[in-house]
Formats: sequence, C-alpha cells, structure tokens
Amino acid sequence: MRSLTAALAFAGGTYRLDGVARMRERPIGDLVDALNALGASVRYAGDAGYPPLVIEPARLAGSTPLTYAARCRASSSAPADGGAVDSAAGALASTFRAR
Repeated sequence: MRSLTAALAFAGGTYRLDGVARMRERPIGDLVDALNALGASVRYAGDAGYPPLVIEPARLAGSTPLTYAARCRASSSAPADGGAVDSAAGALASTFRAR
C-alpha cells in the first residue's frame, strides 16, 4: 500500500485506498506527512495515521494540479536525445539507451 500511495499521490486523479482489516492496523502516517509536505493531497478516511486513505490531485505551492505530462516536462531525468512528452496523451514517449 505504501508504494501505491506514493505513486498515486502525484498521478493526478482522485483515489481511495483501503485494504483488509489487518491493513487498517498498519500505520502509514509518516508517509502521508511526507507526501503532503511535498505537495500531495492525502487525507485519512478513517482513523488518523491509518488506512483507508483518500488521495486527490497534488498541487505545488497553490498551482494547478500536476499532470503526468507536466511532471515529465519538469523532470531532469528525461532523456536529452530521443525523448519527447506527448502532452495530448499525457505519456512519456522515449527510448532509453544503454551507454
């Protein structure tokens, strides 16, 4: 659940993450605090510090919600050669070459 929470926090869209009863006993507050500090919008749908979670589109300093294409454009890890962002589809179209 932790990896999925982090991935969805900046994926754009609204999500609700839940699990079996045992999952609701496992603390996740440290991750939620860290994600919210980075601009995510994650809140608890039940007891504070534990799932279920509601994840809404991330915002950076009052800006519009981040889209996948915007994150790709801002990413310094995008390849300098052969990489392009298809903002209409919101996908990263690139080929990584081994050096």
